[in-house]
Formats: sequence, C-alpha cells, structure tokens
Amino acid sequence: MPQPVDPRLSSWPITGLIERLNHFLVPIFFENETTTCHMPLFEDLRRWLFSRDHPDVVTNATRSKYFLAWGAQTFTCGQHYWEVDVGNCRNWALGFCDDSWTMRNDMALDSEGIFLLFCIKEDNQCRLFSSSPLSPQYVERPLGHVGVFLDYECGVVSFVNVASCSLICSFLSRSFCLPLRPFLCSAPS
Repeated sequence: MPQPVDPRLSSWPITGLIERLNHFLVPIFFENETTTCHMPLFEDLRRWLFSRDHPDVVTNATRSKYFLAWGAQTFTCGQHYWEVDVGNCRNWALGFCDDSWTMRNDMALDSEGIFLLFCIKEDNQCRLFSSSPLSPQYVERPLGHVGVFLDYECGVVSFVNVASCSLICSFLSRSFCLPLRPFLCSAPS
C-alpha cells in the first residue's frame, strides 16, 4: 500500500550565517502604517491555494485586521539585512518591493517589483510562499524572527530562519532598476 509523502524539506543550520548577515544589519523604520480588514495579497493567495487544491470551492476569506507598513528608507545599492519577529502573527508577508507597487491600490500577487515571503494559516496548517512567480516553499514555518537580506548589485533577496540559522528561500539573479523599499504586512494570531 502506498504511503503519503511529506513534502517538507529538511533545513540544516548554516554555521556563521546570522553573524555574517549581522554585518549588514540596518535599522528599518516604517512609515505609512495602516490597519485594514481588506488585504488583497492574502485574499489572492487564498484564492490561488483553493483553486489548485479544490477548484469547485468558493473561498470565504476570514476578515482579519492587518497591519501594513513600508520602510521609510529605500535602497538603490549595497547589502542590507533586517529581521522581523513573526512569532505571534497568523498571516504575514515581508520583504522588498519597488515604489511603483506601493502606490498601487490592488497590490496584486502577480505584480512586478515584489520580492516577498508569505505565510498563510489555513485549517491549523501554515504554508510558506514566495512571490515572483508565486511558489510554495516546503520548509517549516519560522517560529520567531525571519531575516531579510538584500544584495542590490548582485540582484539577490534572501529570507532566513534566524532561530535555526537556515535559509528559507532566495530570489537570485534579479535585475533591480528601481529603489527597493522594505515591506511588512501581518495579522495577529
């Protein structure tokens, strides 16, 4: 009899990873902070999830209060690292986006210029996804801090699980032509 397969991948600690990234640690100050019950990012993600798993099901997104903010600073060169505590958040998205995306009202998942990691909780199960294109990440949900690293010249955005000193995922070989701004969206548990 065939046995079900667990799609989660093992993640191994990378010795010295956080110490190395801390050389590029920058304080991030958020502006344009807002609280909203309508968050297209998570609604689109739920629709995408359910249309793949259950094409006949209509999603009724739960209305949570989301905290949404953009970094006050933008980055056009160099290497930068910051961390966010996501331990008490039910759903969250963080990373970098260009200013043209922050000005849009729809914040669509299929937009250019977003480099985000998403966590969405459905039916007591957490799932991680990266944007551009939307892709599932088969690692366990970080329980505390997530680190975000940008190397502007090399075109890299990476996400790390700080507690386990392990890589979650990376956007590689991107060509950044606009200033990138830190982005954070979260819903408390």
